[in-house]
Amino acid sequence: MCWEACRAPPSLIFIFMKHFILILPFLLPVFATAQKWDYQWPMGYSSGADVGIPDLTLLDFTGDTVAIYSHAFTDGLGFGSSGSFICDGDGQLVLTTNNCAVYDQDFQLVPGSESLTPGWGYNVHCGDQSYGGYIGDQLTVFLPQIGNDSIVYLIHKDNIIFDSLSILDVLSTKLYLSTFVRKADSSYYLKEKKQLLQGLYNHSVLTACLHADGDKWWANMIEYNTNRFNWFLIGGQDTVQGPFVQEFGNPILNYDINIGQVAFSPDASMLAYNLDQLKEIYLYSFNNATAEVSNLQVIPYPATEDDTALGVAFSFDSRFIYASSGVDLYQIDLQDGNSVEHVAHHISYDEDNWPVGIGFITLGPDCRMYLGPATSTYYLHVVHRPNEKGAACGFEARALRSPSNLVFNVPNLPMYRFGGACDSTIAFPYKDTTTASIEPQVEEGVRVFPNPCVDYFTVAFPSQAPRQASLLLFDALGRLVMERSLSAINNVFDVNGLEQGFYFYRIMDGEQWVQGGKLVKVE
Repeated sequence: MCWEACRAPPSLIFIFMKHFILILPFLLPVFATAQKWDYQWPMGYSSGADVGIPDLTLLDFTGDTVAIYSHAFTDGLGFGSSGSFICDGDGQLVLTTNNCAVYDQDFQLVPGSESLTPGWGYNVHCGDQSYGGYIGDQLTVFLPQIGNDSIVYLIHKDNIIFDSLSILDVLSTKLYLSTFVRKADSSYYLKEKKQLLQGLYNHSVLTACLHADGDKWWANMIEYNTNRFNWFLIGGQDTVQGPFVQEFGNPILNYDINIGQVAFSPDASMLAYNLDQLKEIYLYSFNNATAEVSNLQVIPYPATEDDTALGVAFSFDSRFIYASSGVDLYQIDLQDGNSVEHVAHHISYDEDNWPVGIGFITLGPDCRMYLGPATSTYYLHVVHRPNEKGAACGFEARALRSPSNLVFNVPNLPMYRFGGACDSTIAFPYKDTTTASIEPQVEEGVRVFPNPCVDYFTVAFPSQAPRQASLLLFDALGRLVMERSLSAINNVFDVNGLEQGFYFYRIMDGEQWVQGGKLVKVE
């Protein structure tokens, strides 16, 4: 090329370079989101084979129409919101984890990944390829190496039972980074696992967001019951940088955050937590060049004390926050003074008389939102037009029926929808054929305590128990381990014969569901 003869005047070159440098940070994320890392979602509950249904389901966005279909039986594997997954650039599933181990596209163990995240959670829930791996939410997240499809990172954290001033709590003590490499035959192996942090950290709430330059990812751990953020930069030439530590805003108490979800906005300018006990959104401004948080806004929404704050997600245009509380869905308009609108209420029962609620929220590559049922049932809900205000957002209850049971919610994803990127041409042919919403007979103020428990727990009513009240207690595999009548105001049950771990209870009034939840048994 004739550089000397053909080059533009220096002033034009300067103007071109100036504008190119300004737009480069915005171009790289667009390049990144052209990939299809989230186009096949694995989910499922390992006990399917026991009742003649598949263990796993794939929700598939690779075609012209959203599809959902069963996978072959997998010898007891399950994947819920404690796990994560990643697809290749063409949208084909390549790696999945339940925080016990990592599995390939055929759900076979990736060499070296067994005993992935050791500790209490592994010992209790991974020995028999537990129904969904670790108990917990957002404990793992896969991250692609931008520009190199042969390298995948996995950030993962443990959980333990912790005794703090005689108050038993579940928290994390270690954060790991595992690096997986694809070989010439397209199989993967674990190249390296390193421990990034050790200490006391809030349980769950692990996600990630693209760095401003588009080739690395931000992820963080919050120190237990503090406002101390520990940020790591994952990817690029250095693989990992950090922790970059910042103290800001109100302490995030483990008890308050509990099982609430955390999410970045698609424009990478905000970070939101749904706090369970407080029924509030903590909304931070976020700088994805430095990982600094600022301008904390506390946004309450009208959930009741008995509700369980669960999901949080931003609309694709980053205008709205959606928050779920077990049976209700709210929309917060950030352009209208953080006004809150009630979008939907749903509680129904599946074919097995198991409740279907509203759980975690995940952005799909088809410009829709997908909402978990918050129980181990078959159904997913859909918000068809998340960028629309109020009822126009198009909430559809039980829009998808999975061939297999789900583990409360779908596996965890980072913010792949950077800039609101999605494909609105992917059709959704399903229609809600089960619109009936069955209201539970809620007994105000029913309490189950202590939780976690050691030797016993109590089911307490504020007044006389319903005439046909009963307690059903299920283990992590969904097996009924205790059934008792509830005839008194305070009903005490001995659990010395139960193994330590997580259990799920249902309080019934005859055939009517009254209340449900999670019970932790510790030694």
